Amino acid sequence: ILQTAIKELQIEKNLNDIQQQWDTMRFQIHKHYRHTLGTNIEQERGFIITGVDDILQALEDSTLLLNSIVTSRFVGIYLLQVEQWIRILSLISDVIKLWAIVQQKWMYLENIFIGSNLQFGEDAKRFDTADKLYRKIMFETSRNSLVKDACTHPGRYDELKSILNLIEKIQKSLNEYLNTKRQLFPRFYFLSDDELLSIIGSLNPNHIQEYLQKMFDNIASLNFIHYNKLLISKEKQQNEQIDEQIHLNNQENSIYAKAMISLEKEEMNFLNPIECNGKVEIWMSNIEKEMKYSNRLLTKEAIFYYRFKQNRLEWMRKYIGMVILAVNQLWSTWEIEDQFDKIIKHNQRSAMKTYVKQLNSQIEEIVIEMRKFLKPNEYNKFETVLTIDVHTRDTVDILIRDGINEPHDFSWQCQLRFYWLSKEDNLFLQQCNEKFEYGYEHMGLNDRLVVTPLTDRIYLTVTQVNRIFSIV
Repeated sequence: ILQTAIKELQIEKNLNDIQQQWDTMRFQIHKHYRHTLGTNIEQERGFIITGVDDILQALEDSTLLLNSIVTSRFVGIYLLQVEQWIRILSLISDVIKLWAIVQQKWMYLENIFIGSNLQFGEDAKRFDTADKLYRKIMFETSRNSLVKDACTHPGRYDELKSILNLIEKIQKSLNEYLNTKRQLFPRFYFLSDDELLSIIGSLNPNHIQEYLQKMFDNIASLNFIHYNKLLISKEKQQNEQIDEQIHLNNQENSIYAKAMISLEKEEMNFLNPIECNGKVEIWMSNIEKEMKYSNRLLTKEAIFYYRFKQNRLEWMRKYIGMVILAVNQLWSTWEIEDQFDKIIKHNQRSAMKTYVKQLNSQIEEIVIEMRKFLKPNEYNKFETVLTIDVHTRDTVDILIRDGINEPHDFSWQCQLRFYWLSKEDNLFLQQCNEKFEYGYEHMGLNDRLVVTPLTDRIYLTVTQVNRIFSIV
């Protein structure tokens, strides 16, 4: 009898401790302020709860204690009270977990819908409803912050559940909206939802600058210019008789993108500046198209003027790094195949050896130039070309060593070769039986690793896998 009395007394004490703990435990309530973008103004937006993790830990401890009590053979007269507390704490746990999810999603959507320039229609109405309901709950909780009272308030779980359902509908619609933007400009897939919404919601084209590196490799910024300054630039070009087409809309408030700037500050000017007003996915798509269009025409021009009334170094100084690398490899391909032609048609057996001397002379010419005082970008440009020239010389040395006199031999076919096809009027790359268009992606003067036999095998593997994939 004494042992039973002691155990029942302990159970009663534990139940009293639980009741005292949950009759006094409160939420940590703080005022919630929303910072207005671009200003120092903070707008008060009601209240939020914090310190939820500590409450959940206390819930877990109390639940474990109650579970140990309910399995005790001494629970007897306290069974109904214990079961009631288990139900109460279970409800509190469910409500708090749901509450934390709702608050997190509400704060996320608040940054999108409050003070945004975006028009969301029905979703804005849904958020307005959810916002009013949640702020009403938080106002009531701020007046009575007791956890037990707030969580066991009649209909509280259902209220939070209805808010969550509204928010999930909004998020689903929002994801569909963002997917339409990403489908129009696929590079937006490289951005998170928050970053994309930040770009879409801004009326200032410069806002996209900080995200360019995620969408374009090695691109630091776009060179934006106001309509009036661009008009002056156009008149100057006409006076200098520069043959470039610039199409402008007569809008004084228009902003145009006139160039892409790499991380090394190398600038690729657009032949047709792009107006950056309206939907960001539209003008960013136009910028991508113009990048490739301008790069293609610059490449075509550089092919024509290669060694035309100027030496190779003078030619290299006139064009950006990407153009020089592509054109240099194109002419190297032509020159090597020209040596094959001399061997086959004109029986000039030493043609390849003579060409190696030319390559060594080109390499020495660049090395001498690099020893001079050069601007950083000029040095990087010569360095990348030198890397490719050395690889070309090594390739020709292998052809001579192995006695390769036919362009159809695998030793030459397995090399990555550049051709300008007049019928397609475009630059193509070919390796073995795979042929594909050059991408004209502006990548500035990023570093080039030394090309080794392993690098060649990687190129070969990638191109052949691409061919197999395209066939399948």
